[in-house]
Amino acid sequence: MKELDFEKIFKLQMVCMKINLCHPDTKINKYWVLKNIIVYIPYTMAIMFLTNAIVFYLSKKDYFNAFRNVVPVIFYFSMKLNFFFLIRNRSKLRFLIECMKGDYSKACTMDNKRKKIIQEYAATGRKILLFWGYLMVATVIMFLLKSVVLTIYHSKRSGKLKLSPFFDSHYPFNIIERREYNRWLYAFTFFNEIYFTSKSALIFFCTIPLGPIFMLHICGQLELVKIKFENVFENDDTDEMLKDIVQNLQYIYSFVSTINDCFMVIYEIMLKQNI
Repeated sequence: MKELDFEKIFKLQMVCMKINLCHPDTKINKYWVLKNIIVYIPYTMAIMFLTNAIVFYLSKKDYFNAFRNVVPVIFYFSMKLNFFFLIRNRSKLRFLIECMKGDYSKACTMDNKRKKIIQEYAATGRKILLFWGYLMVATVIMFLLKSVVLTIYHSKRSGKLKLSPFFDSHYPFNIIERREYNRWLYAFTFFNEIYFTSKSALIFFCTIPLGPIFMLHICGQLELVKIKFENVFENDDTDEMLKDIVQNLQYIYSFVSTINDCFMVIYEIMLKQNI
């Protein structure tokens, strides 16, 4: 990685946050509220169907399927909380991003050794970002492939088109039986299910990689401080060097403290939803 440009290195993260309306620079106004209402109507509709399925399975004492449908409901509320904290902490996130941009600008004037350290940590952060991106896309594709493969299998077996859902769940008004042969009804439920999965993956992707990206960056700053410590007594102006080191450590402490403020609750939610 030769160029240190935050917007280019982490472009995927920034674009996804803008699409999800949770970027730190997103203006919070009536249009933002309207967009979110439109975006979250189908997302919430999916949860209403899932809640109906849970009630149905509980009434039949089918606890396995009831529990299976509880899992995406938990994810829904977890993702909503993640989105809430991204919006609430947008000023702190903006501060962290601006700090990284400033550090990257300073790195351009550093010697090759120090610049390489910043580049390596930035490259590692980008790898983590891409890993989560591929994982989220693979999750959606996995459900898509399952639906396609089962549709082909059941259609060949029965000798007529039999559409398989994106994921299995109970629907009211005999929708399950009717959508196997009704393409419009199938398209409605399929869109609803894929939208729910894609939206959850998008919110997850907008949240989870940010913490490691910021932490890796500050690890690079600690490496620079370590180099300064190694060279502190090689210069005549030791007092100035020590003063500069203290200022760097104060900056690092402030940066880490802001990361904790932004992500401590978010990662607590993530850990508890996966237990």
